[in-house]
Amino acid sequence: MTSSSRCTLPFTPVLSWGTWPVLAATGLGDLLVAVLWPLVVAKAYTLRAAAAAAAMVGSFVVIFTLILAHVLHGATPAIALIGPVVLLHHRWLVRRHPREQPMAVHLARRAAASAQ
Repeated sequence: MTSSSRCTLPFTPVLSWGTWPVLAATGLGDLLVAVLWPLVVAKAYTLRAAAAAAAMVGSFVVIFTLILAHVLHGATPAIALIGPVVLLHHRWLVRRHPREQPMAVHLARRAAASAQ
């Protein structure tokens, strides 16, 4: 193997944008957290909190833009940037709403919202 060749995994669970050598990529685990966090917040707390969580997911766009604009270099895991934001959001939600809403309350609110 020469020094110019690079090792790659054959089936890396990654989604990527751009062209080599400027490539923005994220792991499927990062996307899983980004997609499920607003859903969990919508069930456990309120729709307003879920909207804030969805806005935080928009930070993926900012991260990819910074990578493609050559501001961020190297491999920066998205969860390293988004994870602390999710943890701070959870801490704020726990302080604001000490108890999560039960599933029955969540379903009743959804039914009431769809009836209007």
